[in-house]
Amino acid sequence: METLPAWDPSLSVGNAELDEQHKLLLALNQRAADLLNDKAGNHIRREFRHLLNEIIDLAEVHFAAEERILALNGCPTLAEHKAEHYQFIELLAELIYQSMLKDLKSKKIAKLLSDYIDHHFRETDMGCREYMRDRAA
Repeated sequence: METLPAWDPSLSVGNAELDEQHKLLLALNQRAADLLNDKAGNHIRREFRHLLNEIIDLAEVHFAAEERILALNGCPTLAEHKAEHYQFIELLAELIYQSMLKDLKSKKIAKLLSDYIDHHFRETDMGCREYMRDRAA
């Protein structure tokens, strides 16, 4: 079973709102990975699509908040950050499409989600951590 990185303080960007959204994204992605490993029946594709839609909804809200905060704080890599966010939404949309057309390659999909989340949180977000921190008003 593919296990996504668990939340720990080293993943904090120093912004309570963004950290909470990161925790929720990790939890939803882990639920998707767990579902893909459930061999109980044909309901998996429908439930998986539903979960991916939840992830997309949360990701869009999170990415908008993150991008707004990065822009307000003058992050010099905002364009690259936005591009990576867009790639994740595209990946999720492609997975939804694939799940409607053919069998899910559960290990491959779980690994894609895990690798993306791990890379984005540990590298991309940590690289912009100083531009995401809560600031006193």
